[in-house]
Amino acid sequence: MSKKRSKNAGYSGVLASRAVREFLMEAAGERALQVVSEMTEPMSDDDLASVCKTKVSEVRSVLNKLHNYGLADYIRTRDKDSGWYSYTWYTRLDKVKEAVTNKWQEEVNSIEKRLCEESTELFECKRCKKKPKMAFELASEVMFRCNACNAKLKLVNNQKTVKELTEKRDRLARNPPLPEE
Repeated sequence: MSKKRSKNAGYSGVLASRAVREFLMEAAGERALQVVSEMTEPMSDDDLASVCKTKVSEVRSVLNKLHNYGLADYIRTRDKDSGWYSYTWYTRLDKVKEAVTNKWQEEVNSIEKRLCEESTELFECKRCKKKPKMAFELASEVMFRCNACNAKLKLVNNQKTVKELTEKRDRLARNPPLPEE
């Protein structure tokens, strides 16, 4: 009993982080927290569904999504009589902080990339708006005329977008998802 309690305490510690809980729910759905908190030891998806009082298909969906992030794994065994495989699942919550940090870094990188794109002079057609914004180099190649309707291309005022992206990037940089240990 003390072994189970100490495992639960470790899970509770990881799940205490709001960033971890949000990541798990975003990655694997609303049932993720329940599945992870109930899986205190390796168990089958059927047993886990019974403990969670939910459908096996929902538990399998959560487990497969967690598996895609490397946060759950399984041991596959084959029944000699029936030939069927059974899966015993276990969590890899030791990797959750890395996954959360990687997702945060991807978001920061995405904002940086978009900021670079938006920081250049961009032109667009105000008449047809069918074309995406064009960089200065491409707009100059087409003599600042829209390929679709031949209207004059206008310089896009994207200072507001650049400011918003810069603020978002700075806010993320100041607030990493998990505190340093």
